[in-house]
Amino acid sequence: MRILTVFTGGTIGSLVGSDGKISTEEATKYLLIDEYEKKYGKKSEFDTIEPYRILSENLKANHLTELIAVLQKVFTEKTYDGVIITHGTDTLQYTSAALQYVFGAVDFPIILVSSDFVLTDPKANGLINFAAAVDFIEGKYGTGVFVSYCNPGENPKFHRGTRMQNSLSFAADVNSILGGEYGSFAEGKYISNDKYQVADSDVKALFGADEKVKLLDNGCVLRLRAFPGMQYPADVTGVKAVLYESYHSGTICIDEELKIFAKKMQEKKIPVYVTGLDDSQNEYETVEMFRKLGIVAVPNRAPISQYMKLWLACSNEKNVEEVMLTSYGEDECR
Repeated sequence: MRILTVFTGGTIGSLVGSDGKISTEEATKYLLIDEYEKKYGKKSEFDTIEPYRILSENLKANHLTELIAVLQKVFTEKTYDGVIITHGTDTLQYTSAALQYVFGAVDFPIILVSSDFVLTDPKANGLINFAAAVDFIEGKYGTGVFVSYCNPGENPKFHRGTRMQNSLSFAADVNSILGGEYGSFAEGKYISNDKYQVADSDVKALFGADEKVKLLDNGCVLRLRAFPGMQYPADVTGVKAVLYESYHSGTICIDEELKIFAKKMQEKKIPVYVTGLDDSQNEYETVEMFRKLGIVAVPNRAPISQYMKLWLACSNEKNVEEVMLTSYGEDECR
């Protein structure tokens, strides 16, 4: 089998310098494949490219635009059994969601892998994550975009790109919303997750295969997160949509400030969406109250994926309301 490995930096492509700081290094990108072949042998052929090299906290629109363009070009020129993209954990969910909306309908797996520590650290899970990704590709267990990741004390799991949960503070764990990972490996055997109900053939993409895709660093999506004492921005110049991440119960504070903000958004024809609601549970009265203010709930969807969906839609002149009403077969988890 032939696998394309795309290096972008991150902890998995970094070393600890003499000053104790972690930074990306040119030589480290090949260390991953070398260590894999040393431990697991050489069953597949690896082609490698490196469109850019950054610590993932520095990810911006231009990086995602470039990565998408590079992959589109590669896919028109060569055929691969699978693609592995090395990435940092800080923004892993953002890139995986963006790629799923662009490449979700491909007939091979694109898998993002990262590491909680640099590869030279014995505690690092980077090699485990990479090896699991190779096994997934060689086993032909799925198509589309995934993240391969092994949390401490667990087996390697595969998460659909648009179902990734927000990272927790002080932890490098990676999870899907509502326990909706795609599958996992246990004792070398692949196990599908019965809670994942969507067939790969039903997964659609937001863009056509040859469509030029860009992301703009212009603040076209305003992202809010609920907290006590919530204040709303007075200036929404350039904003095309608002994504509001609720409390864990799917609620936000209904007060005069929200009512003023919601009315202002309606007057400016800027849609407001709330994520974080699980519609299998009883709703609080405040949910119905924000709906009456013209705010739309998008239940059972990961906040990061909905942010990326809005960012892609607004950057590429898509109909935002139409895009948000469509689940694309993979970003809604029940």
